[in-house]
Amino acid sequence: MNPAEDPVRPPPTGTRPKWTDAEWAAFFAKNAKPLRSLVAHKSNLQASDQDDAYSEAMLGVSHALARGEQPRKPFSFVSRIALLKATSKVREVARARRRADEPLRADTPDLARHGLEAIEAEERREAVDAYLKSIDPTDRAILVARGVEEQTWEEVSALVGSPKSTVVRRYAARDHARRQLAAWAP
Repeated sequence: MNPAEDPVRPPPTGTRPKWTDAEWAAFFAKNAKPLRSLVAHKSNLQASDQDDAYSEAMLGVSHALARGEQPRKPFSFVSRIALLKATSKVREVARARRRADEPLRADTPDLARHGLEAIEAEERREAVDAYLKSIDPTDRAILVARGVEEQTWEEVSALVGSPKSTVVRRYAARDHARRQLAAWAP
């Protein structure tokens, strides 16, 4: 005998009848606070991360419903998705914290690709700037005009108002800074 024709047992339904959008909206309006507190209690996240986890959970529920899933126990269905999304968010935040706490190493791909040369260049710039601030303004003008701007001796001499031989001598006296400026110049 076919089970659908059995007069004693009703035919199997598999899932509950499909809810309308209005019924789901009413369900979420009624259960928003308990679902949010469930995410907050289980995740121990900051408020903004809790909101992200809750939003992701609701998005996951809408995707599941769009695929045609019709849960027999809607609150259990939605809370399971909310807990899974909250757990994912906790792991995501923990990974971000671990990455932020990792010490920089020269073999780190991002540092090797972007940072090491930039860090060294920044340190050189800071050292040159500190040195330039510590020297006489005339010497500073000579070093910058000749070493960075690559002006001729005559132009530098006219700029500082000193004879060319004095400018050359003062420039040579600052040989260390001149080499640093040459390395620093673009």
